Amino acid sequence: MEINDTIIKRAKFFMDKKLVVHISLKNFKFYNGLIVDINNDFLIIIDEKLGESPVFFNEIYDLEAREEKRDLK
Repeated sequence: MEINDTIIKRAKFFMDKKLVVHISLKNFKFYNGLIVDINNDFLIIIDEKLGESPVFFNEIYDLEAREEKRDLK
């Protein structure tokens, strides 16, 4: 499958800035956490709930900076 260069560039930017991200996958799953490594076909994210997880670029639908959690009291 074709890998979107924009997604890779955004992933590198967020990793360099150590920003928490929200990654939406094409299968409607998602990850929230810090990107710690980027390879040719995939990235490694430290997800808030799942821990260290590989995410393949061809599975990513969208990648964006994560909004801070809000206190819903």
